[in-house]
Amino acid sequence: DFIVDKLTISTEGALNFDSGLVFNQKLLQFTSPATAQVTAQISEESLNKFLKAPSTLERLSVTAGKTGSLIANLLGNNGGNFGLTVDSAEGKLQRNNKIHIAATGKVGVSQLTIPLKAEVESKLFLQDGWVQVGETKLMTSGQEISPQLSEMLVKKINNLSNLGHRSDDIHFAFTDIKVQAGKQLVVTGTAQINRLRFGR
Repeated sequence: DFIVDKLTISTEGALNFDSGLVFNQKLLQFTSPATAQVTAQISEESLNKFLKAPSTLERLSVTAGKTGSLIANLLGNNGGNFGLTVDSAEGKLQRNNKIHIAATGKVGVSQLTIPLKAEVESKLFLQDGWVQVGETKLMTSGQEISPQLSEMLVKKINNLSNLGHRSDDIHFAFTDIKVQAGKQLVVTGTAQINRLRFGR
């Protein structure tokens, strides 16, 4: 679901790989990892494709086992799970390495739900060589939402940045991050490259 618009890799020295894999499987498998300088550019448009993907929206949706908010009491706490389903999300890159996310969804108990509009402001920063999302603040336009559910949603947003650690092809160690408001996110650093896969 996640797209990097432009990835620049610069490396020096001998690079040994199996040429047969390149032609047969479109895979550049290095005999030993290649060390490279890297720059990755991710546009606001690509970030939004990621946020709007069904799998991302599913990750953002949460269910709390216990109720207790004002809305839950008004709806009638009949023992069902009190949860939040996120139907759409859109992000805007802002100054000072911040991102603003507007989300819509439904909140309620069991089958009885009401619409919810929420706005999230988070900060993008580097930690252990990877882009992290933190300092997340949740605003719900005056709608009451349980503290437990708010905390779970904030944690889910913060955890979205962990997806990149799953790849074993390239291990990034970013050292600089710059956000151009309304345009793109640019990160630079180094990488250990085990293999490169070609789509065509």
